[in-house]
Amino acid sequence: MPSENILQQMALNYYRLGWSIIPLQPKNKKPAVPSWESYQKSRAAEEQIKRWWEGDSSFNIGIVTGAISGIVVLDIDGDEGKASVKSLSLPATPVAETGKGWHYYFKHPGGQVPNAVGLLPHVDLRGDGGYVVAPPSIHPSGRQYRWVDGLSPDDVDFAPLPDWVLERLGNRPRVAREVLAEPIPEGWRNATLTSIAGSLRARGADEATILATLRSVNQERCQPPLPDDEVVGITRSVSSYAVTENLSDLGNAKRLVSLHGQDLRYCHPWKRWLVWDGTRWKVDGTAEVIRRAKNTVQQIYAEASREQEGDRRKALAKHALKSEAEARIEAMVGLAASEPGIPVLPEDLDRDPWLLNVMNGTLDLRTGELSPFSAVGGGSIRNSLWPFFTWLRLRWSIFTDQKPELLQGSV
Repeated sequence: MPSENILQQMALNYYRLGWSIIPLQPKNKKPAVPSWESYQKSRAAEEQIKRWWEGDSSFNIGIVTGAISGIVVLDIDGDEGKASVKSLSLPATPVAETGKGWHYYFKHPGGQVPNAVGLLPHVDLRGDGGYVVAPPSIHPSGRQYRWVDGLSPDDVDFAPLPDWVLERLGNRPRVAREVLAEPIPEGWRNATLTSIAGSLRARGADEATILATLRSVNQERCQPPLPDDEVVGITRSVSSYAVTENLSDLGNAKRLVSLHGQDLRYCHPWKRWLVWDGTRWKVDGTAEVIRRAKNTVQQIYAEASREQEGDRRKALAKHALKSEAEARIEAMVGLAASEPGIPVLPEDLDRDPWLLNVMNGTLDLRTGELSPFSAVGGGSIRNSLWPFFTWLRLRWSIFTDQKPELLQGSV
């Protein structure tokens, strides 16, 4: 254990490096202050830091990453993470040993650097809106975080973020690549943000990463943005869920929704699954939802391979094998139909009769404006294969009718 004053002393040393400091619960990674998010924008004063550790000298030390501190941190978890970066270039830069892996500290490159879960297998990036646990804090396992010999901030300068990291930031999973590019209309904001948060949590994202992502989506895509306290509430609610679900049919259903829920809806009046095909919601006539369920079972095997605790790993592998049974897959799919964000009513589809899907986008019949396809906000279940130029030739005759619902149903 660090001596009574060493944690406070190191927290103050980090403050003098220009870093934003927060206290974390003893032997834990969770913030010890209720609103740590404010320290993403302004640093706590030196006197405040002293008071925190005078109140509890065993607090762990948290460093808020991003522009506020001028650093980003590559979080390499366990032997799997070390194997992921083995063949990649990692320059000399401050490095801390964590419970099972490493934290590589890099100079913030400027602009907005997002938190990134799964940059590589078992490798995450803590950027703007994130935080890391700093030496000499105590890991929940009892191990002490410490700077690698010769690679502390006193020994080496902070290296620039490697090019391969910057390249991978442009190749994020679907939740960050496609969903973030779609406008989210009023009435769908809370459900969509909750779905995104659930997907991130299923991939192992912590509360800081989820909050930073949701704030970005909220400001850039929600029309209008939700109040920040509602975004924080969604984050805290989803972050309270276990990263791994129960070994049950319901747990499998939640896994299916976390992994594939962005592309799936169930219409209870129709008793049919709908699948987003990239341009529209389409009745699933080819058992796509079953294929997604089979993929979910394969992900349980992957979950088992990542598990460090032996008994849990064996239980996961055993559960994955049982989940291959037809009855278990049907149960997974059946229970998923009522999970939050999945049920949809017929009137939720094609809600706006002035919007028509064409081959290369969604056309607003009132203005002639062509927008990207969007799975949120109801979307469309009809699809025309007209290219946009055909519409331009016919727009005058269409507008004289003033009955777009008839046009949409006929093409």
